[in-house]
Amino acid sequence: MIQAVIFDVGGTLVKTDSAILEALRLALLENGVVFTNQMDVVNVFGQGQMKNVRCAVEGSYQGVDINEKVEKCFALFQKLFPSYVMDRFEVIEHVFYGLDELKKKGMKLVVLTGFDRRETTFFLERMGLARYFDLVLCAEDIVMHRPNPRGLLLVVEQMAVKKEEVLYVGDAWVDIQFARNAGVKVACVKTGAQDNALLEQEKPDYLVENFKELVEKVNFY
Repeated sequence: MIQAVIFDVGGTLVKTDSAILEALRLALLENGVVFTNQMDVVNVFGQGQMKNVRCAVEGSYQGVDINEKVEKCFALFQKLFPSYVMDRFEVIEHVFYGLDELKKKGMKLVVLTGFDRRETTFFLERMGLARYFDLVLCAEDIVMHRPNPRGLLLVVEQMAVKKEEVLYVGDAWVDIQFARNAGVKVACVKTGAQDNALLEQEKPDYLVENFKELVEKVNFY
């Protein structure tokens, strides 16, 4: 029986890929770099913003001072994201419906994200999502990024549930590995930016189109 459902944010609850890529483009351009490897960055989504910035710089810049360039781009990215690209965010279709239905089922709902607390608070409050969640853990709480299972294990401990009573919901291949490493069930929604073939290859317990299908397909009891 599922008692707690844990959610990623970007690509799962909120559409963030366009905003991340635009903030990266602007941060790199201001530092004299043309952003050319967008899909490489998309495929590392879910492992922290520094990972995104480093991937973008390493794939687009050929200079010898690459570490310095990464630091400068990251500093500017943090100033731009999320407030400067606010118009590119939106709650993903059927998310409110799905969260309402899960609350009706008595599920404990948790956010576990690689975004920092400033970014996470921005998303949850601005998008009207904060009221749904019993616990919110951010990058500062977990330290080790996905697929290291520390974050999920911390949720299991803090929510006082067993692993078999937990469902993790994400949108990326690394989310599936993350849940597997923690020993919990995983549902992957096809609402993120990554190719669905990457998700299918990782064989999640559930692969669904959206939150409406998630509520309908998952056996919570």
